[in-house]
Amino acid sequence: MNRIELFDDPNFKGINGAISVRESTPDLTVHSFMNRASSMRVTGDPWIVFTEINYGGDFEMYEEGKHAVIPEFHNKIASVKVIRGGLSTPKINLYVDKDYKGAMTTLLDAQPIISSSGMDNKISSHKVESGAWILYDKEHYQGNMMAAVAGDSVPNYATIQWDDKLKSLKPFTS
Repeated sequence: MNRIELFDDPNFKGINGAISVRESTPDLTVHSFMNRASSMRVTGDPWIVFTEINYGGDFEMYEEGKHAVIPEFHNKIASVKVIRGGLSTPKINLYVDKDYKGAMTTLLDAQPIISSSGMDNKISSHKVESGAWILYDKEHYQGNMMAAVAGDSVPNYATIQWDDKLKSLKPFTS
């Protein structure tokens, strides 16, 4: 069973509140827990926490275990996403055209420069088959980032201002 428990105080204390979530949640206001987490406990698959709703802003991946303090994300978590199937065997399909059309390449490992795959300045959509990935708009894992997990797909990068901007990517690792 996959679960993330968020506590509003360090050391798993929920004096003013705590929640347990089993599904990816794009907006923690539905649980009245926006920007309140100070500690967490992760059971099962890893989770990514985000500082903005709809899986935006800064993010960090947490694996199974107890996280008594989360200094970088103290009172900043706005959305959470489970990485179904864990981190092993990452696989992502990149497409040169929107709606998963045109030339496609499948990647299984980090690419510090997308041009080495022959698709530099051409990516317009993607589908994540397994694992979790960090996508960057600059070479060598620099610049703006986007997190993508197994089951995620973006049919048109233009709608998120990423069309033809993907420059590097790497899978999340333990």
